[in-house]
Amino acid sequence: MSFDVCFWQKGEPSMSPVELYEEACEGISENFEPSLLLSEFREHLTLRWPEIENALEPLAYDPDLEVQEDLSRFILITLPVKSVAVLPDIVEMALTFKLTGYDPQAEQVIGQD
Repeated sequence: MSFDVCFWQKGEPSMSPVELYEEACEGISENFEPSLLLSEFREHLTLRWPEIENALEPLAYDPDLEVQEDLSRFILITLPVKSVAVLPDIVEMALTFKLTGYDPQAEQVIGQD
């Protein structure tokens, strides 16, 4: 089992957070604006929890792709249930970067867009 949460800074205004989350799950990034803050958030996540790198999408490097994905649009985090205890700290960190997110398990929007 795993626990998903997704963050972004600005998404397509006509789309709900649920729709944006679903787009991220499909790897569709064009409905998210690039964000330096999101890139910095990703860097801080991996510095604080190095083991989380493998739980982040898009992948920092995907050998199956000729052109790597833009890491500045959204970040989808899939945590194993044993690691869910860090989720409140991840959410707190995301909020300090002024990110919006969606928690599909709780069906809850995080922050403001």
